[in-house]
Amino acid sequence: MQVVIVGAGRADLVAQTKAVEKKFPDKFFYAGWMGPERYALLAGCDYTLLPSRWEPCGLVQMEAMRLGTLPIVAPTGGLKDTVEDGVNGLWTEKEMTVEAVIEEESVNAISKSLRRAAKLFTEEPSKVVKMKQAAMAAAAEFTWSNAALQYEAIFEELGVKDVLGGRTETVTLETDKQVC
Repeated sequence: MQVVIVGAGRADLVAQTKAVEKKFPDKFFYAGWMGPERYALLAGCDYTLLPSRWEPCGLVQMEAMRLGTLPIVAPTGGLKDTVEDGVNGLWTEKEMTVEAVIEEESVNAISKSLRRAAKLFTEEPSKVVKMKQAAMAAAAEFTWSNAALQYEAIFEELGVKDVLGGRTETVTLETDKQVC
């Protein structure tokens, strides 16, 4: 297994990450913050690990899925909403603890999920291919158009009335005060 760390953060953690990279140069690479070029890196990976303590929505797992990279996520917030364990990605066995220090419980959950991913990769490659296909299909649903259609369906279900009769209105606001 090779590990690539993307992103930036606290200086002490970046220093620790660089120390691990120096110790294991063939297995560990710290890429730091990346712009759009991260998509090529993401597409070249088999898995992406997102052990978030909390994540209201999250885009990285959806980007990974779109590129055929299986997300390994902590089952929290939007990660749990978009990734189905064993179908289009993997979950850690529990949410991450919210402690500010390294918590053995979270470390064990991450370790077990990485072992599970490695076992799938080596022992069930055809399942991994099916999971990647399911991830790409699921990600195709993550569009603004689809979100708008879902909101429209909810509004219809609630009986919201179209007060504009299908028209769109432009509102012009005039004032005698200058805004700076």
